[in-house]
Amino acid sequence: MNRKIEKIVKTYFYFNSSERISIIGLITLIILCIAIPQLYFKLFPLKKVDIQITELKEQEQSFFNVNQTTETDEETSLSAINSIKKFDPNTASDEDLASLGLNQKSIKTIRNYQAKGGDFKIAEDLKKLYGIDKNIIESIIPLVEIRNDNNPYQNSSLKFDSLDKNKSKKVFEVLEINEADSESLVKLYRIGPSLAGKIINYRKKLGGFLNLNQLIEIWGFDEDILYDLQGKIKVDISKVRRLNLNNVDLETLKQHPYYKFKLSQAIVNYRLQHGNFKSMLDLRNIRIVNDSIFKLISIYGYVD
Repeated sequence: MNRKIEKIVKTYFYFNSSERISIIGLITLIILCIAIPQLYFKLFPLKKVDIQITELKEQEQSFFNVNQTTETDEETSLSAINSIKKFDPNTASDEDLASLGLNQKSIKTIRNYQAKGGDFKIAEDLKKLYGIDKNIIESIIPLVEIRNDNNPYQNSSLKFDSLDKNKSKKVFEVLEINEADSESLVKLYRIGPSLAGKIINYRKKLGGFLNLNQLIEIWGFDEDILYDLQGKIKVDISKVRRLNLNNVDLETLKQHPYYKFKLSQAIVNYRLQHGNFKSMLDLRNIRIVNDSIFKLISIYGYVD
C-alpha cells in the first residue's frame, strides 16, 4: 500500500530542479504580497481626522452662499435678456443684427432680400429667409417691432437704390421655364450664361420640366437659387414631351436622364419578347423596376 502511494506521488507530484525553483519563487512572491501591506500600515498608521461640528456648519454656510450667488447670477442674466430692446428688421443696422446673434452670412441674406425689394411687414416674414438658423429666427421674432412710418433701411450703413420709396418698384414678369431662351434666362437673378445653357440642355433631355424642383437636379443649380427665383419662374406642363414606350427606339430612350441605358435596354427587350405594353403598370413586370424607379419614369412615359 505504501509503495502504491509512493508510486502515485512520484508519478504526479514529481518536479525537476527548474520547476522546484519556480514553485519556490511563486510561493515567496505570494508571501511578500500578503506581508508588505501589513508591514506598511504598521510603519505608517492612518491618522484620524477630527471634524468639528462648527467646521461642518461653516461648510454648509459656504455651500448656501454659492447657491445664493448662482441664483443671483441667473436673475441678472434673466434681467439682461428681458432688457433687450426690440428692433425693426427694416431699419436695423448690421451691428444691431449681429448683437442678436446673426452671423455675417445671415446678415448678407437679409440685405440681399431687401436689395431685391423685399420688405418685412410682419415678424413672421423673417421665416421666409432661406439659409438662416430657424432657432435664431424663432428667438428673435418676439423682439420684432415693425413701424409703418419709417423709411425701410434708413438706419443701415448700406443703402440700396431699389429700396427708395420715391422710385417705382420693378414689376417682374413670371418666366415660363419650358419655352424660355438663353437670353431670357440670364436676366434672372443668379443665372449666368453657363447655368442658362445647362438648363436648356437638361430641358431638351427631359422633354420639358414638370415641376420647378427638377431644376435642382442640374449641376450648379442649388436650392437657394430656386428659393430666390420663387414667384419669378413657372412651368407649363402642356409643353412637356412624353415618350411612347411602345414605339420609342433604344437610342432615343437611353438619352433620357431618368431612363438611361440599362433601364432603356430592359424596356426594349421586354417589348420585343412580350409585345407592346398594354398599360404603364406592365413596367412593373421588369425586374429592375422597383417602386421608386416606376414613380420616376412613369411621369415621362405613356403607352398607346
